[in-house]
Amino acid sequence: MKSVRLILASLLLLGLVLWGKTHLDRLRAQWSSFRALSDHPSGPAEKIGSVSSGGGSGSAMSAEELGIIGADDPRGSYGSGGMRPPESKFSTALQNTVNDKVIVVGKREDEDTDWVIDELPDWQHAIYTVDNPNAPLSLPQNKGKEANVYLQYIISNYDFLPSVIVFLHSHRSGYPQAWHTEFADHSNVRSIRMLQTDFVRKNGYANLRCNHKPGCPAEVQPFRAPDPGRPQEQALPEVWSVFFGDGSGSGGKSGTESGSKSGNGTAVPLPQVIAATCCSQFAVSREQVWARPLSDYQRFHRWVVETELDDDTSGRVMEYMWHIIFGKGPV
Repeated sequence: MKSVRLILASLLLLGLVLWGKTHLDRLRAQWSSFRALSDHPSGPAEKIGSVSSGGGSGSAMSAEELGIIGADDPRGSYGSGGMRPPESKFSTALQNTVNDKVIVVGKREDEDTDWVIDELPDWQHAIYTVDNPNAPLSLPQNKGKEANVYLQYIISNYDFLPSVIVFLHSHRSGYPQAWHTEFADHSNVRSIRMLQTDFVRKNGYANLRCNHKPGCPAEVQPFRAPDPGRPQEQALPEVWSVFFGDGSGSGGKSGTESGSKSGNGTAVPLPQVIAATCCSQFAVSREQVWARPLSDYQRFHRWVVETELDDDTSGRVMEYMWHIIFGKGPV
């Protein structure tokens, strides 16, 4: 009988010890979270050192150069001037999280993007539902494909950007929907896990596709004979004038050049050839976004939503403009 009491007492003591350890671990976790948030106040993001936009090529580079080989690095308010975008319901949340990187996605209401949240938990996420105006993140107008989403995010969060922004399509993987994504399974999850965020911070811009085709070596040639199968080439002269014809790109927050203007801020002629790997999935640094003033992105966005071009054509135009917008050469 005495031995039974000893056993029961021992079990009770063990239970108390385990209970106490569980609550102690919980308190430690809460304290760590509090300290982390205290170290990342909700004011404007502190700017890291200026990143030179460089005059580098916008054409395809090796996987190592693009920063898509190796293990992942574990780690909103409005600007001034011009069109005032709708209030972003996400910008405040961006200021209060520890992870200094975000994935921006546009989706239809019937598309499943839970994979972004579930499989990439160390990333912030801004998922816009383009066909539901009552969604937590939505657009005033469903026009312009992914370019509308990408530019809306930049405009709404210009002053409070994370240090790395990844712009993605809504599909996780698979063929044919994700045919343009790297690897045999065409996986966006794998691409993001292997993305070298330090490379993006240093280089400013990285296309998430390594395969040269389609896009290189000379995909867009605006001065060749008109081809009904290439309406984006016929549209480019006017678009280039709207985007860069006034020497735009000066006056950004980071003090770096945008890459689409001359050294004295004058207009740059439309190049004979524009080329880059397709297909509008890329990563960009906060500093490279800040190489342009907010008014540039407002002008680009205004063109996207007001152009009379159909969405396929305007989307293809933007597909071959992103690398130039973010500081790379035409080819």
